[in-house]
Amino acid sequence: GKVDFVMAGMEPTPERSKNVDFTDSYFRSDILMVVAKDGDVQSFEDIKGKTVGVQIGSIQADKAKELQKEVDFQVET
Repeated sequence: GKVDFVMAGMEPTPERSKNVDFTDSYFRSDILMVVAKDGDVQSFEDIKGKTVGVQIGSIQADKAKELQKEVDFQVET
């Protein structure tokens, strides 16, 4: 369908700007890694060799792919 307005957690990028007109950002959020308090993952280095789940097409998916260059882990969408 067609809509007149969308509110979404979408980071403006040059690629996305080809299809979408962005307003000034109205919301800022940090990206967090949520883990069990007593688990074996306490830093990004601890995810080496593990699988990380992210939402398809999300800002977090893009960031996970960037981090994947530094730390060897799998990304699951």
